[in-house]
Amino acid sequence: MDPILIGNKIRELRIKVGYSQEELADGICTQAQISKIERGVGYPFANTLFYISKKLGVDPNYFFDIGTTPNLDYVKKIKKQINSLKLSFKYQEILKIINREITNPLFKENKINLQFLLWHKGIVEFEYFRDYEDAVDTYEQAFHLTPVDKIWSDQQIEIALSLGSTHNQVNEIDKAMRLYNLIREEIRKKPLVKSPRIYLRYCYTLARAYTRVTQYHESIKLCKEGIDYCISEQSLMVFGEFHYQIGYNYELMEEWPAASQYYNEARTIFRLNRNTNYDNILEDKIKLVTDKMKE
Repeated sequence: MDPILIGNKIRELRIKVGYSQEELADGICTQAQISKIERGVGYPFANTLFYISKKLGVDPNYFFDIGTTPNLDYVKKIKKQINSLKLSFKYQEILKIINREITNPLFKENKINLQFLLWHKGIVEFEYFRDYEDAVDTYEQAFHLTPVDKIWSDQQIEIALSLGSTHNQVNEIDKAMRLYNLIREEIRKKPLVKSPRIYLRYCYTLARAYTRVTQYHESIKLCKEGIDYCISEQSLMVFGEFHYQIGYNYELMEEWPAASQYYNEARTIFRLNRNTNYDNILEDKIKLVTDKMKE
């Protein structure tokens, strides 16, 4: 790890975001330490570098491999487990993990890790218990657990996306759209290339909101933008969901051949990705549009 290269990159990102050295140091270390780090004078402490990266809105792995620390390996394992369960909609199991880990010092005493747990607690409260008010309160608590400074962290953007999706599902469309506008601005402010995960989630959740307010062509346009981005980034994340959403828009517009095309493509993608969550839904949708085409 070259301290000069790291120092130069921190200085470059700090200037892009608009922090002074004193502002970047606030809550992390002294201004003098930031000055030394930017000049490449010695190696910065790992925890200092970690919090600097979060404040600048970049992944800590951009500067160093946090996976070499056993404790952080455990945290990464728990997060990976929760993310995997989330994809399978196994919310009860997620809740069990959250209840177990919420008192673990690795989460309880680390605001970023605790923020992750609270974020997913909000997801469980809405997606499993269907408790809109509690979910919104938990999302807000999670979001503000870390400073809301000149730029949101990746995790704060993801929390906001979950909150926007929750607003959308209960027909609080105005709240959802206002939040998506804020998210778009935060993504644009990122000093580095936008995260594929965040950008794709943004496109998908906004596309669903457009569908709900009958702006079908806007939804299709955004989904196709997402598909192109998936291809450019070689990512299967929400690739099938984008095709499904396009098919759903065409179904709502009663354009049956186009709906059939995208539903069938979505089914193929989900099967290749071994994702069975949409099997029954897609079989019903494909039968519906096939029958409509025969009429």
